[in-house]
Amino acid sequence: MSVSALISTLSPNWCSLVSGIATYFSALFLLLSQNVLVFHTDGHNPHAHILLTVRPLNENGTWQYKTEKEYLCIKDGEEKGFTASEFKTAQKQGWEKQYRYKVGKKKEYLTPSSAQEKGYERIDKHPKSSRYGRQNPISEQ
Repeated sequence: MSVSALISTLSPNWCSLVSGIATYFSALFLLLSQNVLVFHTDGHNPHAHILLTVRPLNENGTWQYKTEKEYLCIKDGEEKGFTASEFKTAQKQGWEKQYRYKVGKKKEYLTPSSAQEKGYERIDKHPKSSRYGRQNPISEQ
């Protein structure tokens, strides 16, 4: 039995209900992608599986990032997180990324300027960052 024939055997009210539920959840969670699968195989158990994205889409239909790398930077003893694009502006205001340096037998995160003053050796090329990055605001809703 084809899909169109299968759907045509269901009552219009049932199809309208499934469509309404999918549209409701899509609007509720600001989702732009959904897939509705209707099952009516044996005539006794009509049901639908509604698949919704939890990941936002761009205007052109491509996936947005779930998270964005967030660098933990320091200025005057205060630590604050910046994305790569935010860091360009923050850097002009005196914020610096932190890298791991060998300090005696310990490893510590320091800014390049403070480590250079003390002559410490950098041991990691990756700057300090927040554990999971910054969540996409649309994903947090």
